[in-house]
Amino acid sequence: MSGRAGRAGCLALLFCLPFALYGVNLDDYFLGDDFDFLVSIHDQPASYFWQRLYGNEAGDIWKDAGFDAALGRGYLRPVKIWLLKANQIVSGTDPFGYHLTSTLVFSGLLIAVFLLFLELLPGREPFALLAAAAAGVHPT
Repeated sequence: MSGRAGRAGCLALLFCLPFALYGVNLDDYFLGDDFDFLVSIHDQPASYFWQRLYGNEAGDIWKDAGFDAALGRGYLRPVKIWLLKANQIVSGTDPFGYHLTSTLVFSGLLIAVFLLFLELLPGREPFALLAAAAAGVHPT
């Protein structure tokens, strides 16, 4: 499996793996707190998204549940909020676009895991492929 052809085959396989595993969910509806996030960012100005670099991603949408941004509770994940806003601009309220973006990002993550393992253990493509595939099948 060594050489460029083997590596290209591994990359292609890892790109396709999330679609094979999770493709059946591409046309699913939104789940759980997706609604809260999408509604909370819908009409926010650009400054709101820059504030997500250092502030609670949820803002005050869950304040009633005890997650008060002023108290420091919540999450700091600006890329998630930025991707949601980009998806909202492109896809509106169609869940397919959001799920497609997530699956593409996940494909990229598996490729990154593969390349990282190749850097750590040069010449061990089968091991790197196994590591990335394992992350794809069981991401946690």
